Amino acid sequence: MDKIEEINTERKRIQEEALKKAEELIDLNERILIATNESFHEGIVGIVAGRLTEKYTKPSMVLKINQEKQL
Repeated sequence: MDKIEEINTERKRIQEEALKKAEELIDLNERILIATNESFHEGIVGIVAGRLTEKYTKPSMVLKINQEKQL
């Protein structure tokens, strides 16, 4: 497996973990699905939000919380 394939496999794993976590956090009774977590990678939150929207046909937001930068 070359380096690009390794990176892509790791990205997919991170996305799947974030999607599972986001699904645990959302409330399907709400009109907008919102998931926030410190462990989300900022590079994939948009992809995860898109997948939630596709799956549940509701607008969604997935946010990474950064404790160090909070006021």
